[in-house]
Amino acid sequence: MTSSTELTGHAARRVGDIREALLATAQREPGLVQADEVEERYAAIKQAASTGSFFFPETAVIVVAHRT
Repeated sequence: MTSSTELTGHAARRVGDIREALLATAQREPGLVQADEVEERYAAIKQAASTGSFFFPETAVIVVAHRT
């Protein structure tokens, strides 16, 4: 698990990736998600970062396989 209280580095990249994916979905499948909603959420995230109330947690599962 990683976490960040600042919108920098990994957290900024992941938030940006999620934003881009949602915007692409909004363009590809209108009605599923609206671009203006995505931008409103992104603005809220940036506002939270500027006021010190931003928190980004990310849980990752790592899987290792061995061929026998």
